[in-house]
Amino acid sequence: MDVTNMEFAQAAKHLNENISCAKWAKIFVQNLENKGTNCAWKFNVADLAANMAKRSSDVATWHAHYGLWPGNALALFAAHSRWVHLSTNTLAFYNVIPRL
Repeated sequence: MDVTNMEFAQAAKHLNENISCAKWAKIFVQNLENKGTNCAWKFNVADLAANMAKRSSDVATWHAHYGLWPGNALALFAAHSRWVHLSTNTLAFYNVIPRL
């Protein structure tokens, strides 16, 4: 969604009306930056969309040739979103996850 020619309120309304999950809509609205007469994304959404459009997305899959892969990690951030799968190549990430 190109937000460069939209006012912040117009872009937020469009997101809220077109994203069925209220929590995801809130996440996207929080990532809009109000620039007065228009707005912009706070993250590089164009490159993310281009990467996800690839046959094998680098963002959604982790290949062994990228480096160390300690395994899958499932972290729940209930206050912010539903289930979130975090792929990481650092073992230090496991220090922030409670172990059962």
